[in-house]
Amino acid sequence: SVSNTLGNTELRPEINTTMEFGADFKFLKNRITLGFTYYDSKATDLLIARPIASSTGFAALIANSGEMTNKGIELELGLDVVKTKSFNWNIQGNFSRNKNEVTKLVDGVDQFSIEAAFTGIGSYAIVGQPFGAIFGSTWQRNDAGSLIIGSNGLPLKNAEDQYIGNPYPDWISAIRNTFTFKGFSLTGLLDIRQGGDLWGGTIGRLNRIGVTAASANRTEAYVIPGVKADGTPNDIKISPNAYFSQYIGDGGGAQESLVYDGSWVRLREVTLTYTLPKFKKLIQSASVYVTGRNLWLQTDYPGVDPETSLTGAGSNIGGFDYFNMPGSKSIIVGLN
Repeated sequence: SVSNTLGNTELRPEINTTMEFGADFKFLKNRITLGFTYYDSKATDLLIARPIASSTGFAALIANSGEMTNKGIELELGLDVVKTKSFNWNIQGNFSRNKNEVTKLVDGVDQFSIEAAFTGIGSYAIVGQPFGAIFGSTWQRNDAGSLIIGSNGLPLKNAEDQYIGNPYPDWISAIRNTFTFKGFSLTGLLDIRQGGDLWGGTIGRLNRIGVTAASANRTEAYVIPGVKADGTPNDIKISPNAYFSQYIGDGGGAQESLVYDGSWVRLREVTLTYTLPKFKKLIQSASVYVTGRNLWLQTDYPGVDPETSLTGAGSNIGGFDYFNMPGSKSIIVGLN
């Protein structure tokens, strides 16, 4: 069949212009190392499949459709805490922060969908927001930020979808500690991510059908915090089915209820290695090791793991969790 995305013989290449500077420092005979980098990048003539009128016979057109900037910093620090003939302790750390922003789209357009997800939720290019911003349905709120509750006890939805989340983290960091004692070496990598929103579609569906801890109580009536149309506090009771389906589930409520913070601290890797002593000409260099990966995770995200992407590794769009394959924990034993 013919693709529903229309080609374009007048495409121009994307142009990415970057200004970057940095410095590296070493102190105390290289026992302390420090690196710093700042960059400011601007991409023009972005190649995007943008929506067009379906009366053309197609749904999207590949076109040069705007500009985007990336600005950020990167820091690296190395420290030999202890350094003796038999025992060493080394710390390596890094920190990076990037701000992405769509600064221009085609003339007369300030937003469009770049990848639809589900009803009421998707990834958008929006001027003034990061590329791939989470855009979806929201609840009505008063000037104080309280939910406005309808006569049926459920919050009222806004007529139009709005920006509800940034899938990219505020910053990321990693810290590696390495200890060596004679023939033994122990190293561990701590991985940290602060911020980054995630749409938990899996949680919404599981809340709706009642198989999460949050939706376990299906016998009592619920009152959603908020105000009624007359400004008085809400006191309307609703059934558990309505609460779990239409408020914190995927049964027709606003998708903003399913957007969660995706911050994490995880033990990415731990490796213990023993280097075998040399043995004449038989063994010149050999070691045995055991490695554990993804051994521990601390996060407030209620799903399996915030490090997930419905669109896969080949996509630059993230922030969607809908029955994705979970990550794996692994133990590896090896000989070098």
